[in-house]
Amino acid sequence: MVASHIPPPARWRVVGGLAALLLLAACTAEPDDGGPATETAAQPAETTEPAEPTDDDPAGADATGDEDAAAEPPSGEDPSAPDPTEPADAPDAADAPDAGDGDAGAPDAPEGASGDGSAAAPAPLPPDFVGPDETSMEDAFDGPALVLEEVQVRREDGYDRVVYALSGTGFPGWEVGYVAEPGSVPPEGAESVLRVALTGTAPGPAAPPAPPEEAAQVLAVAPAEETASGATSHIGLVGPARPFRVQLLTDPNRLVVDVADG
Repeated sequence: MVASHIPPPARWRVVGGLAALLLLAACTAEPDDGGPATETAAQPAETTEPAEPTDDDPAGADATGDEDAAAEPPSGEDPSAPDPTEPADAPDAADAPDAGDGDAGAPDAPEGASGDGSAAAPAPLPPDFVGPDETSMEDAFDGPALVLEEVQVRREDGYDRVVYALSGTGFPGWEVGYVAEPGSVPPEGAESVLRVALTGTAPGPAAPPAPPEEAAQVLAVAPAEETASGATSHIGLVGPARPFRVQLLTDPNRLVVDVADG
């Protein structure tokens, strides 16, 4: 080798020179990708002051003015017109028709019928009254020997009252109900007739008076007729057959027939 022929002092100089060359090469070489990167202080970016607007330079107008100009609609368009790209607003609940329970616009049920189309239940009868299809009956007792002395007609609250005043002893029997053919018996012109048959009672000479003007149901009372068991009277009404009630009052004896308004 060549190094073996170099004297020791010269050899050290050669080695030193080589080392210096290697160190210089290492300092000047670029760092590889895996090496640490040299930190460099970031310099703040210089801000540019906005140009002062001038009367002669329209380009220096305020930026907000440009934005406002861009927001204005094109000439010829109504700014209040809805944007076709936006969905239409839902109608206000106050403006919407009230659905209610489904009965809006439906015709009212006719009188006497319920809402479901079925016939309405009849109105309840007043106390002690019976329906037009029924008959009130009671037997005589205590061997009556009675005479029909007077018939009275008067108006009460909610009904007309016919009173058969009796004289004599005992208590009469009765059978009261509507006749099937009103025109076959007096009084004439009555739309419905209530027949009052008294047992143990003889008809009196007095004719019944005309009903008072305030009477709502009674048109007239026909004079009593004598029968094999007693006397029979007929009460003519201005309207259809209505509920009625029969009572026997004493001291003095009176048979009372009430005809309800409804």
